[in-house]
Amino acid sequence: MENNYETRTDCCTRCGAPLETGEKFCTKCGEPIEKTMIINNQIISQNNKKNSGLGIAAFVLSVIGFMTSCFVIGIIFDIIAFVFAIIVLKKAKSNNLKKGFAVTGITISGVSLLLCVILVLPSLLDNPIFKKTEANYIQSKGIYLLDKENTELDFTKDKLEQNENYLVVVFDIDNSTNKNWEDKFFWSEGIKLKLGENVYTEYHDSELIREFQKNSGYKNSNLDTILADSHNRLTAVFRINSVDINDDLEGTLKVDFDYQCIGKIHFTDTDIKSFKFFDDILIDVDGEDYQVARSVSKRIEYLKAMQKLFETTAYICADDVDVGAEKLVESKQVWEGTKMGGISITSKGKEPDPSFNYDYFGSPDLPKYDAEKVKKFYPEIGEKLSTFYSNFDKLYDFPLKLEVQEISDLYKENNEIISELEEFFR
Repeated sequence: MENNYETRTDCCTRCGAPLETGEKFCTKCGEPIEKTMIINNQIISQNNKKNSGLGIAAFVLSVIGFMTSCFVIGIIFDIIAFVFAIIVLKKAKSNNLKKGFAVTGITISGVSLLLCVILVLPSLLDNPIFKKTEANYIQSKGIYLLDKENTELDFTKDKLEQNENYLVVVFDIDNSTNKNWEDKFFWSEGIKLKLGENVYTEYHDSELIREFQKNSGYKNSNLDTILADSHNRLTAVFRINSVDINDDLEGTLKVDFDYQCIGKIHFTDTDIKSFKFFDDILIDVDGEDYQVARSVSKRIEYLKAMQKLFETTAYICADDVDVGAEKLVESKQVWEGTKMGGISITSKGKEPDPSFNYDYFGSPDLPKYDAEKVKKFYPEIGEKLSTFYSNFDKLYDFPLKLEVQEISDLYKENNEIISELEEFFR
């Protein structure tokens, strides 16, 4: 049914005097005459128009689009705002809607769309990734599957199903161009793994995996810029179905950056190696020396435990010299027997022992500690560790050689070294 429109006059809403057609004010009291419309036999006041929710949404989205006009996401907000505003303007008359928000929204979104084209399009056209879509900027450094049967790591918190496992890919991204790459497309697919018919995205919801990626020293996929002429080593971890790993496997790792593929890695089941510790990956990719250097981030926990053990022993000595002497011998044996032991870059993943607040674990299968290995990668850190170890060796000789003040100074210096190490690896 078509809408019927007509102007209607009645009587003054203030004094009740009769009103003539066409009058704008009451001839008796001067009150402005309220204009109404009869739409489909329903009386609707023109002075009582309402705001549209879509109109308000168009205004808000246009403002957001304007604020993000230097990113592609701004285009999305602007287009949605533009569409909402058009809908409101088309329905405004028949639904007695105010047009203010819609008109403002369509104006702002129009200007913002123009800015998006001006700011974003040139950078896309000049992006070397877009110019070299066939180039492969990535190189595999290793593909690793968790040895679930023999690992000492506890993935109970991850609730891995019987047929689930973790696959880790280490790879390099080399931006061999002379231009920085910036990822403006936050809907970019990122890193995806295809194993047979199944496709997987990266898995981050695991404390052990996050600890590995942090302490490995490798970058993760959360890069928003890859500098020109730069070398970047990354890790990607996937939670996969073990059934996918078979003799007929044809796997592909695809890396997207700035909404464009920058490379692929193709592999078969023979390219996959197993690992019991995440440390095995570091050793295979960069060698034992690198693992020793990166494990310092967890060795700090070991050093704090030794400091606490010595402190407890010193208090016992102060109360009872004979008992303290026995405890001193015991704690020295602990120090001598563990100080060069290999330590993992992660925890075991188990719930910590409430009586032992230091989250680290060692294994005879891991490379032994050597300050010289640490110095190859972090010279200053290696020197600080050498000082700590030297101080601690002296502390356990204190009954024969050191005065109380000397003991206090060495202990204080070691605490300061621990604080500096923690700050470095934070």
